[in-house]
Amino acid sequence: MPHIDHFTIGNDIALPELYALSKGSLCDLSRIVAIDLATPAPSPAVTRADGATMLRQDLLHLLEHGNLALNCYAIYTRLGGESWRLRYVGETTIQRAAADLAFCLLPNVTRQSSIHARCSAAVQAGCLIGLRLIHVEPDTLRHFIQEKMLMEMQSGETLDWHVGAHGKSR
Repeated sequence: MPHIDHFTIGNDIALPELYALSKGSLCDLSRIVAIDLATPAPSPAVTRADGATMLRQDLLHLLEHGNLALNCYAIYTRLGGESWRLRYVGETTIQRAAADLAFCLLPNVTRQSSIHARCSAAVQAGCLIGLRLIHVEPDTLRHFIQEKMLMEMQSGETLDWHVGAHGKSR
């Protein structure tokens, strides 16, 4: 299961520190779990440690049966031996986490998301897809984390899968 960092605002942590910890967690390249979305058929189970590859069926099982206590996530791509590239930061409720991640990462017979189309194109181009998960409390701060990261980091090289202010993807 991917590692989920938990951050709670309270007596020991204020809003600026919460954002710094959340951003640091989502940008921690050493703890990204690579997801092999190109493996459609079941294959033998593998033992995973942080940074090891999670197979498609493992992700499906996690999304269907896992208890994902998360409300912010980041999607990365990596081609060959290059560094991970942060492409998308999303936020969701704990109740919708599995459905939202499945919608972004896996094929859906009823409708497609633009993030899924970009993930599929990246996989076809030979990239691995990476995932990083966090949980921020209170839940309403997940919007703040995503918006602040978008304002600070969106450029041609970072978070370029987000739709820009004028409705065009970057």
